[in-house]
This record gives sequence, C-alpha cells and structure tokens, in this order.
Amino acid sequence: MTHVPPAPPRGAEENPPPTPLGSGTAAHFARTAGTIAIAFVAYLAADAVSSYLFFAAAFGSPAILLWIIAVAAVTVVVLILAVTLVTGSRRIVGPIVATVVTALVGGLAVLTGELTPMIGEPATPAAHLLICAGGALVLGVFLGPWPFRVIGGMAAVSLVAYAGLIAPPLPEDTRQSASGNRDEIEASFESFLDDGTRPLITDDPEWEVAFLDASGGPATSVIVSPVGGATTVVVDNTPLSGTWDADAFACWQLTDRFSIPDTETNYEDWSDVCTITLDGWEASDATAFGWVENGTLIFTVATGPNEFTAVPEAMPASVAEMSELRGMLRPMTKDEMREAFADHFLGPQ
Repeated sequence: MTHVPPAPPRGAEENPPPTPLGSGTAAHFARTAGTIAIAFVAYLAADAVSSYLFFAAAFGSPAILLWIIAVAAVTVVVLILAVTLVTGSRRIVGPIVATVVTALVGGLAVLTGELTPMIGEPATPAAHLLICAGGALVLGVFLGPWPFRVIGGMAAVSLVAYAGLIAPPLPEDTRQSASGNRDEIEASFESFLDDGTRPLITDDPEWEVAFLDASGGPATSVIVSPVGGATTVVVDNTPLSGTWDADAFACWQLTDRFSIPDTETNYEDWSDVCTITLDGWEASDATAFGWVENGTLIFTVATGPNEFTAVPEAMPASVAEMSELRGMLRPMTKDEMREAFADHFLGPQ
C-alpha cells in the first residue's frame, strides 16, 4: 500500500518560510552584527581607559601599565556575556582571540609611535576606530555565518599585516648586526644625554634621591628629606603651548595630573583647588607648588607612600621641607645622567 503524504495547507505555497542567507538565517546575521557592534563599543571603551593608563604611567610609575591586563580581562568577560545574551550560546575562544589580537596590535602601535594615546583629543582618531573595528570583526570568524567568517578573516589578516609593517625589523644575522645595533643604541643614548629633559636633584647628602625617570616626556625625581618626607619633582619642557590656558595647565599638573586633561579648560575651573602666586602656582591644600624657570615648568608635589614603590616607607613632605628642597634643586649633569640611565638604555655593562 502506497502512502500518500497529505497536501500542504492552502496558501502555504504563497507564504514560504524565510530563506536562509548563506549558511545562516537573517536572525543569525542580525545576532552576529549586534554582537560585533557591542564588541566595537567595548574595544573603544577599553582603548580610552588604556590611553589614560599610558598617560598616567608617563607621569608616575610604569607599573601602572599592569592595569591594562585587567582592562583586557574585563573586556573579554563583557564580550563573553554579550555573545551569550545575544546569540544564546556561550563562546569563549572568540572573545579571547579577538581581544588579544586587538590589544597586541594597538599596544604595538603605541609603543612604535604609530598610535598616540587617546587623551585630550576633540574626536576619536581614525586609527583607533580602525583597530577597534578590525578587532570586533574578528569575532565574525567564530560566530558566523560564512560572510562574517570571511570578513572576520580578512580583518584578522589586515591587523596582522599592519602589525608586521610597523614592527621593528628583525636583524638578518644577529651576530653580524649586533655591532651596528649597538652603535645605533649608543648614538641614541648620547642624543638623549645632550637633549633629553634632565631631572632635578640635590647635592645635600642628607636628602635621598630615591627615584629617577627621564625615559620620555617630563623628567621625574623623588627626593626624601632627612626626616622621611617625600617630594616628587617634575620638569616639563613644553608645558604652556597649544590651546591650553597656561594657568589651567599648571594647576592641572599640580592637583590632578593623573586625570584625562580637557584642553578647553581655563583657570576658573581650577580656582577652588589652585592659587596663582607671585612666582607661579600653589595647590590650595599646600601639597604642591609650581613655577616656570627658563621657560620650563617645574612643580613639586608631596608624595605619599603608595605613589612610588621606590619610597614605600616615606610620608608626604611638609610645606617647609618642599620650600627647603626648592632652594637646593639643580639639573643632573651629563655624566650623572650617563651613570643613572646607562643600564636602562644600554643594558648591563
């Protein structure tokens, strides 16, 4: 006996089910596109926070950069949750791979000078947008459907190719090129000794110079008084240029230099925490003082025990200690710079 299937309901031919797009449905497309959009926003937010950390590390301890690892971890968790909520399935490998690729390419671009930390910019620079967008598209490789896998693969290849273009070239023969590289490094070090910003120190043997940094940007020293009061001394050679209001810039340096600066600010925004004095500026709580000397902004800040690991036992210096120290400060000589920073630039001798 032959079984005859029942005829389809009337009108079924007129209303066929949705046609799949590629290997996935339109809903699949929408879910993946929505997840990629969330990833793009998450990467931009992580970029902004990381830029702040790069900026803070330039004025403080390089150890601050370790927080970038925490930012990446939080971003991965956010993306895993987003993928789970939007797609209904938990994907762990995709968010990890996309985040690692984005972080490595972005970090390499910053370290090689191709990308400037996103601080104080009136709009997000295009390079930041492109790297974050490329990283978000990499998720498509893991989420599908196939058009997103192709686009994500192309984005991954593009990011890797960009990293290859900006990465420092590897020597063809390490032994043959070692001498040439050493000469270049030593020439760069000599240029740094001649033109770099020099930290301020004191000759008084009872005052300890506990920390020195002149690796880039403002030069920093931390000096501890005979009774244990610590003062951070910062020298900034280019502080009062551009669109900044000079008094606002100085007050920002004195009172809130680890924050993201607003180039449109003016002194009125800082008048409750900073005072203009006869020879410079003073924090209203008397914990920081600034002045200009030979066109260079110098400021001293009372430093607590948690601000620099070099002085874990020190306490913030008093007004009297900072005033006394100001009269003893002098720039490091070229020979002192060579002795202090040779290992950093040239490696152990």
